[in-house]
Amino acid sequence: MVELIARAARWTLASAFVLLVSCPSTLADGCGTGQQPGRRTLAFPSGGVERMALVYVPTGYRPADKAPLVLDLHGSASDATEQMDRSQWERSAEMHGFVAAELQGLLAAQPSGWRWNVPGVTAPDGPDDERYISDAIDAIADKFCIDRSRVYASGYSGGARMLAQYVCDHPEKLAAVGLVAGIRAGLPKDGPNGPEPDPETCKPNAPVRLIAFGGLADPVNPFHDGGSPYWKYGVEKARARWAAIDGCSGGPDLTALSKNIERMTYEGCKPGAAFVYYTVKDGGHVWPGSANFLRQPKLGKVTFEINATDMMWEFFKGFSR
Repeated sequence: MVELIARAARWTLASAFVLLVSCPSTLADGCGTGQQPGRRTLAFPSGGVERMALVYVPTGYRPADKAPLVLDLHGSASDATEQMDRSQWERSAEMHGFVAAELQGLLAAQPSGWRWNVPGVTAPDGPDDERYISDAIDAIADKFCIDRSRVYASGYSGGARMLAQYVCDHPEKLAAVGLVAGIRAGLPKDGPNGPEPDPETCKPNAPVRLIAFGGLADPVNPFHDGGSPYWKYGVEKARARWAAIDGCSGGPDLTALSKNIERMTYEGCKPGAAFVYYTVKDGGHVWPGSANFLRQPKLGKVTFEINATDMMWEFFKGFSR
């Protein structure tokens, strides 16, 4: 009897070992391992080269609990560190318990910093930055405990252009997106009434949840048509195109938050889609609520009546894939 019990025990332990090594873990990638809070650089391969992300882990991070992830893309002639200081996503991450990550372009910019290789408008033979964004999501989820159904992204200026094209092509990767001083809806083309978005270059196959911000006095990405060749069409045409993409048949409903801030909420959108736009009537090419832009007066006035980061998170947290 003793021998039978011993054999049974050995068989049970062996079977348990086989199950452990042959079955996939019930934990998500990156879960189960403790992480020190704060900023750190994460390096990973993408397109045959090493890329990086500047990741912020909040002090409330728990390795067994899947956390939302917010990606952010800097503007041209900038970098991940400067953009984290500008956007203050780490402050929001600390308050709300998500992981924040600043991505960084690979094309050198003038006079310094980096820029994005936006498909169709930048460097045809340059780095594949759409692949890089997807690889960044995978690399961060491999390292940290991330809820892949709650991955969000924001972008400023050139980073907004890059993110807009990414969500046109890969809407399934992101639960919601935010664009600051750079709303796009596909590549520019010449139309009967001047430049306009090319519908063939932005046909997302999943609903897009979009919140965007822009200033009427933006000297870089003009509210109306104009600016550099990669801008061409203005905010109004971009908004109209996104309303069409999301199938929004009503509105927009206009709400004056103050004499300088107007919210446009598009209604009657197709299931799962959402679109809200904030106009800063005296605003420049800046991130609303960011004191960092006070150092660059040539970009125009910064409003502190709203905070784009806080408003984006309030919008983001209502959506998942």
